[in-house]
Amino acid sequence: MRRAFFAILLSAVLILCCSCGAHTAEPREPSAAVSTQAEPVTESAEPEQAEVPAIDELDPELYPYYALLSEDARTVFREVAACIERGDDEVIPSVRIYGSEMDRISLFIGYDLPQLFWYSGGLTYTYNSDNEVTAVRPQYNDLVDAREENRAAVEAVAADLLAQTADMDEAQTERFFHDWLCEHVAYERGSYDQNLYSALVEGQTVCAGYTHALQYLLTRSGIPCYFCTGQAYNRETGTWESHGWNLVRLGGSFYAVDVTWDDDYLEADKYPSAVCYQYYNRTDDELSESHVRDDYGGLLPACDGTEASFEALYGITIQQQLVTDLNCSYGETVDSMEEYYDLCYAAITSHGTGACTVSFVTGDPAVAETINSSSFDGESDGFVKSCASRLGLNGWSYSRSGQHWDLGGDCYYYEMTLSLTAA
Repeated sequence: MRRAFFAILLSAVLILCCSCGAHTAEPREPSAAVSTQAEPVTESAEPEQAEVPAIDELDPELYPYYALLSEDARTVFREVAACIERGDDEVIPSVRIYGSEMDRISLFIGYDLPQLFWYSGGLTYTYNSDNEVTAVRPQYNDLVDAREENRAAVEAVAADLLAQTADMDEAQTERFFHDWLCEHVAYERGSYDQNLYSALVEGQTVCAGYTHALQYLLTRSGIPCYFCTGQAYNRETGTWESHGWNLVRLGGSFYAVDVTWDDDYLEADKYPSAVCYQYYNRTDDELSESHVRDDYGGLLPACDGTEASFEALYGITIQQQLVTDLNCSYGETVDSMEEYYDLCYAAITSHGTGACTVSFVTGDPAVAETINSSSFDGESDGFVKSCASRLGLNGWSYSRSGQHWDLGGDCYYYEMTLSLTAA
């Protein structure tokens, strides 16, 4: 599910006939397996890069859903995964397994092994009168037809990215992959948007593709990164919708990361072009109003780490990072209405009469609500009258237009045109 988009046009006009005594007028569906049944200011460890794991050598710390299974179920998990890796039609389990366990295995292979992107997420199986599974047939998408070529295409991208992070520590590696996905992948549906091929090769995907891509790259780097399923709140529709995001372990603690909701980079028609960090290395509590885990996501470790939050790692707020990345005309975050009036006053008086533009970020919902209100009487009292006096205008006309984006996570970005002219 994509984060709900809020871009609001701002337009208001204030006309005063003279400078004395005149009055004012013034806010991605995870892959569901189906069964027919800046440099950090703190240091973190440098990760060990891993080869593509052999299906019979799965580390439970890197593959958490696999770790939840019984020993017999793990055996069948590996056997079915090896069948999928080869693109085979059928596999016969070597141990006793039942239909209810096969349903979990069907899901968990899709959750834990994103490199098997030609697997569509479903298994069909036959069973005997005792409900023991006798044969398993994986379901594939069209990418299986040229499996080795498609795998080579994915590996070429992954190998290049892994080479670029070879000398980075864990925190640097995580941010590099996060930012690369934001900068090179667009949120758009496609035929393979539930797997990492869509993200790494096609450059367009939805939440499942973003999440699986980050999971694969970090896992290859030796950094535990899990695929978490649940619901996310769509503020535009007022509904909860299926969604997927990552859980990443850094320095012994887990953090929630939602690359999908942080990616505004290639969507200039909807969002200002920037990599955002509103949903980067957050705790479960911090995301509780927008992200809720489902039953399977709830089996994964809690995200309660704070030492690798964006603010702790880089020493600045996510709002201040946006100010820098968006090259705002106002170089600080706007934390009060007084600061908003001051920046507008400075812009107008330095420009003179006519139209001037300002851009800024605020992290205060109350400031955003006040600026967005249809009445802006405070602008005449707060700075317009002073601007007119400073510029020597007896009669004047003032207008404001533009738009703002609610980027989520208490980040609001504004682009405005302010015009003060002689009347």
